[in-house]
Amino acid sequence: MKSFSEYHNPKIELELEKPKYSTDLLEAALTWGQLTAPDRKFRVDVFLKKYSSGDEFEMVDGSKKKFEYNPELYKAVKNRDKTKAMEIGLTDLEGNKFTFGKLLKSKEFGGGTSGSGGGSGNTTTTESAQCVYAQCLWNNDKTEFSPQELTKAFTQVHVDGKLNDILEMSEDWKESSILGAKILKRALGKKNYNWFRGMGFHVKMDDAYKKLNKVSGNYFSNVNKWSPADIWAVAESGQYKFEDAQTLTELNEKLLRAYNDRNVLGISLKKISGKAKMTSMNYRKPLPLVKFKKFTLGKRDFFNSKDGYIIYNDGEIQFRTFPEFQCEILGKSAKHGKVSQTQIRNILNIAGGKSFEERKQLFIDLNKDRDSFLQKFYYEYSNSKLTKSMPFKKFEEGLKDKNDEWLVSKYMVTQVFNNAVGKEQKFLDLLFRYAKSASPTSAVHLKVM
Repeated sequence: MKSFSEYHNPKIELELEKPKYSTDLLEAALTWGQLTAPDRKFRVDVFLKKYSSGDEFEMVDGSKKKFEYNPELYKAVKNRDKTKAMEIGLTDLEGNKFTFGKLLKSKEFGGGTSGSGGGSGNTTTTESAQCVYAQCLWNNDKTEFSPQELTKAFTQVHVDGKLNDILEMSEDWKESSILGAKILKRALGKKNYNWFRGMGFHVKMDDAYKKLNKVSGNYFSNVNKWSPADIWAVAESGQYKFEDAQTLTELNEKLLRAYNDRNVLGISLKKISGKAKMTSMNYRKPLPLVKFKKFTLGKRDFFNSKDGYIIYNDGEIQFRTFPEFQCEILGKSAKHGKVSQTQIRNILNIAGGKSFEERKQLFIDLNKDRDSFLQKFYYEYSNSKLTKSMPFKKFEEGLKDKNDEWLVSKYMVTQVFNNAVGKEQKFLDLLFRYAKSASPTSAVHLKVM
């Protein structure tokens, strides 16, 4: 068996014999047609109440999302105005856009008979299930994961999911839980663990994060940016005195020691099919060093795009509105994470750069006095080392056909880059690590997928 140290940095893959389960169960989506179905009028009322209250929605991929409130979308849904609703769309708190078809037709919307467990991929159920399946395998390495064995294991773990929901999960989620349990057993060996999800040690860590994040000036926008651990495996924990930590950095140092001892492991989960993969994150130096190369305010020309980029040695970070102003890491083969306007501002301040203006206020200024806005924009343009010198009239001519959203996006990109001059490398380091949930104050965790 591999030693645990071999799992710290390299990605480990384990292809196991697939259980003979059917995986063709379709997960019901709350499409626009389903939401506004004439014979299900209550659905619009339920949606509007949750949306306006800022409640979480279950998604078809098993996650949960809160969405930014937009009165125009509220009105469109209430009036069953599909064209307007589709045009606006749903935007989560990180600025990501979603269609209604990404929402789950959960039990509160009159979803399937299996309720919140079964085929929905409900995160409470599936994450609790991973704890139960792991305990089942730790109890008996030749387990068949029978209902009787799973029921016994359920009494030994600390989870907020319900046993019936776990037993009634769809077959693809059962397969995922088996694969996850087997790769965890292969990596962690014979040491006995207590498994937590939404209770006990999990709550203790969340509470510690909330307290220490507040001390740090709310550096992280949510707990998942500090640690995306969905479950915790704990063998011994008392000797680390987590409760004595005064900062997130100190807490992370304690977690790193406990992780290295294989006594406390936060574990991030993804649905597994066919092949299980596992890697350690934030263990010493999990990310490659990124070296700043340059800023650019348009790959072709300043006036041909509303975005801008930080170019570094192994990729680039794109800045623009999505529709909210944010940035996104674009690697050589995939996208790797986004950072919101609020966090860009915080990171720029930490890096030692000047702050930048708020998107909403810029729209107000633009609509109030377009000429003054363009003069202000021209000032930022002229002070940039990335642009060609030109008179205001020519600059104004280049923007005559641009809509408000384009103007605000490009203005913000230009101002951010101007304010980061002299702090480019530190700004890049902080952005990269934050977007990858691996900032200097992010916690070590094991990623299973």
